[in-house]
Amino acid sequence: MKIFLTLFVLWFSSSVVASDNLSGKKIVCFKPMSSNDTVYLIGFDFKNLSEVSVYTETNNDPLVITNMYYKTSTSKIEIKWLNNSWFYKISRKTLGVENNYGIDYQSDQCSLVSETIKGVFLKHLKKYKKGNLI
Repeated sequence: MKIFLTLFVLWFSSSVVASDNLSGKKIVCFKPMSSNDTVYLIGFDFKNLSEVSVYTETNNDPLVITNMYYKTSTSKIEIKWLNNSWFYKISRKTLGVENNYGIDYQSDQCSLVSETIKGVFLKHLKKYKKGNLI
């Protein structure tokens, strides 16, 4: 009986954890700011049960890719850096992104994507490259 109970608990707990495995999911957000003629892009590429690559780029700043860690609750995805302070919170219902440095993204600025994050960024930045000589 103890073995059956143990197996039942293990099976149930593993199915709960498995539902929050975001591996392979990608979110991209795009935010144009007319006040300073800058477009802000952020992307999240979930690698496994706990790691996420965070892509950031603007039309004025080059692409930066930072590896971070994430945890999920029923309503939020919290992304943290090494010092365990949160950097981003993503709504699981709307995909809106809050962060602790000032650029938030509303739900209509974010979407799930299946293509590469770099590819999506290139599409959004294409018009800013027009007229470049090099």
